[in-house]
Amino acid sequence: MVMRGILISMRAYFLLFLLLLLPLFGDQEFTVHLKDPEYQGGVVSTNQGGVISSPELRIQARHIFYTNKMEKGKRIHQVVAEGDLMLESGGRVYVGQRLEYDFITKTGVVHEGVTAVDMWFLGGEKIRLNSDKSFYLYNAFVTTSESKKSDWKIQSRELKITKDRLLAADNVTFRFFDTPILWLPAFKSNLKSTGDSPVRYSIGWEKKLSPKLGMRYRIYSWEQFDLFFKLNVRPTKGVGGALESDYHSLDKRKEFRTRSYLDHDVFFRDTNSKKARTHYRLQGIYKAKTEDENTQFYATYDWLSDRNMQTDFGSENFELGPAKQTRLEFRNYQDWMIVGVDGKFRVNGFQGMKQKLPESFWTPRSFEIGNSGIISENRFKVAYLDYVSARDIESAVPDFNAARLSTYNQLYRPFSFRGFTLTPLIGAKGVFYSDSQKDRTAALGVLTYQLLLDLTLKKHYQTVRHVLKPYVYYNGMTHPTISPTTPYIFSTQDGFNRFNIIQSGVRNLFFSKKHPLFDPNIVVDLHAYAFFGDSTFKKTIPKLRGIFIWNFPSWKLTGRVGWNIEEQTLNYANVGLAWTINENFAFKTEFRHRGRFDWRDNDPDNFIMEVTRPISELLDSPLSDGRNTLLSRLQIKLAPQWTARLESHIGWGRGGEPNYNEAKVDLITTISTSWRLRLTVAHTLTPERNDDQVYGAISVVKQ
Repeated sequence: MVMRGILISMRAYFLLFLLLLLPLFGDQEFTVHLKDPEYQGGVVSTNQGGVISSPELRIQARHIFYTNKMEKGKRIHQVVAEGDLMLESGGRVYVGQRLEYDFITKTGVVHEGVTAVDMWFLGGEKIRLNSDKSFYLYNAFVTTSESKKSDWKIQSRELKITKDRLLAADNVTFRFFDTPILWLPAFKSNLKSTGDSPVRYSIGWEKKLSPKLGMRYRIYSWEQFDLFFKLNVRPTKGVGGALESDYHSLDKRKEFRTRSYLDHDVFFRDTNSKKARTHYRLQGIYKAKTEDENTQFYATYDWLSDRNMQTDFGSENFELGPAKQTRLEFRNYQDWMIVGVDGKFRVNGFQGMKQKLPESFWTPRSFEIGNSGIISENRFKVAYLDYVSARDIESAVPDFNAARLSTYNQLYRPFSFRGFTLTPLIGAKGVFYSDSQKDRTAALGVLTYQLLLDLTLKKHYQTVRHVLKPYVYYNGMTHPTISPTTPYIFSTQDGFNRFNIIQSGVRNLFFSKKHPLFDPNIVVDLHAYAFFGDSTFKKTIPKLRGIFIWNFPSWKLTGRVGWNIEEQTLNYANVGLAWTINENFAFKTEFRHRGRFDWRDNDPDNFIMEVTRPISELLDSPLSDGRNTLLSRLQIKLAPQWTARLESHIGWGRGGEPNYNEAKVDLITTISTSWRLRLTVAHTLTPERNDDQVYGAISVVKQ
């Protein structure tokens, strides 16, 4: 056995100590520095400070008693250290009053010790170190505060921390400023879990309502599962609680998250905000995929007691996204096809929606016909669709449903020559309905034809590259085999009518060499729409549109404008500016104008509705909704630990309705090591009046 290295800062006992240690260390390398050491009976000690270290261990203290000897045929190899004690072991640092460590068993005890795991500080009367890098704490506490007088902590008679940073404890008390507020017989937590704040307190106040107190705890966390409990209390008014669970598989292929809330309380957005009522919200998301990711499944549910519930309980950690949707999706991807199933269900009576009970599709891979260069694309759908109205308007808007089978097939062939690209396309759409507005089955068929011609011209200058793209896009559809008033209109995919439209324009792209970005620095796209063969528009070219974008590293200016040539009015205008001035100041603002002739349409480039219905009829419908909106958001770093966020929402010019404005100010700071404080003042709209809110929250965050 050979000892690789020993350094001892002593003179008289250097040779004696070297001979003492030589046969005992084996292949392990130790470095020992002791100031003014003394030797007696196989024990080397110092009261002047020293360090003992190896690749796995480092001990530093003022008083060190080091023993390495054979006694009754048994080797004793240990150290006792006190005063200014610091121990590094297993990638973790411990400080305390006294250390007793056995180098043979690789175990030890730190008295009155403290250590840290990520943002957590853990301590106790004793910390027992195990050879597998786990440790126990007795009469222990867990907190996020570096101070012994912490503002909050978890206390337990015994805690176990595994080498994977999993905490297990019995007889646990949660304390806030040494006041016990929650007791649990057992508690488990994953100290590595940082996706959600483990603890949060809040207080809110809405105008003319009493204050609302809230707390949120991670009450269970183990490996892939987290469980949170939330309690809201409004003195003399009501109480509510929530359970939030998060599950993630180790391979990240499965995820299941739930949010369940129930209360009997008042809230400021209610139609009668002075009367306590029972409210609930049950929300969940499940995601799964196979190892090769070829098969994926997604499901979500959101069941609410009323339409305003998500605004009352939409905290940072409660929303799972898409609100008020209960649906499922299945996808299977193969080299030669994609198959999928979609389901969408109405569970909230205040909603009106198109249910898919269910809808499935099959899309084979696009293929080339021989060597012709002609590409064939095909898509098939089978569905049972059920349109349900919100229950309070069912008498005025009756429900309807039908099985729906559809196919879409198209052929196209691109041709390119010296910057020119010509792409003709022809397609056929067929739809079969098991029921229709005529109370009978209906079969619909149309032909579609398109032609895209564009030219790409490039020019390089000293500081900029210019790409010019003039284009002409023709889109046409034949008369459907049945009247547009025959099938049920579930969505825009059921609207078919004859049209012939030409979109022509010029797109300019500018790339700056001084400010290179992935996207163009400047985009200018001007285009017009010409309609042929319909009686809706009096002018052949009734619409003119423009897209303008200036994009640079610290700011971006966007503009989208639509001009109605026939009515000589502005259809829409959206102008937005986002600017990061420096590391302390950034803002974003956007002005949105929508005129009476710009319809509330999910797809602004689908003109079926406009060539089918008279303009006067559309003006008298809710599709015509002229309005102006100004959205602004500002973030300012007031000081190293203080950030202010300002948001405003101003609206006016909506026919016959009063103007409105909403604003919110957030002040955010970090206090007491890992606590984040957030103060919010908001002025918003409620069903009865304008209302003001003051809200404060404090939560633990990882630094």
